[in-house]
Amino acid sequence: MDFITVTAKRDGWRRAGRAWHGTKTMERAILTAAEIEQLEGDPMLIVLHGSVDSGGPGEAGEHLEGGAAVGDVPEAPAPDVAEAPEPAPVPEPEPKPTAGGRRKTT
Repeated sequence: MDFITVTAKRDGWRRAGRAWHGTKTMERAILTAAEIEQLEGDPMLIVLHGSVDSGGPGEAGEHLEGGAAVGDVPEAPAPDVAEAPEPAPVPEPEPKPTAGGRRKTT
């Protein structure tokens, strides 16, 4: 089954007779070819095409353009906490002047 995922860069953006909010995934058959062309041509929308197919007995997978499977997340290296920078020291506030014009010292 083919599907299309549309992400609006601004909530409520209208194109192809619909208001788009966040990210929405739907069957491609719901939209006409002209509507898909409108969505793809709009710079305020991000459009991805994909399909769901059976990979074998009991296996199903969703695939996006380029062969990546939906849910595939590249592993990021673990952050090295030993290399975290020291926080900058907070300067002491200056004493505020009193009603007599003299600075109050503590």
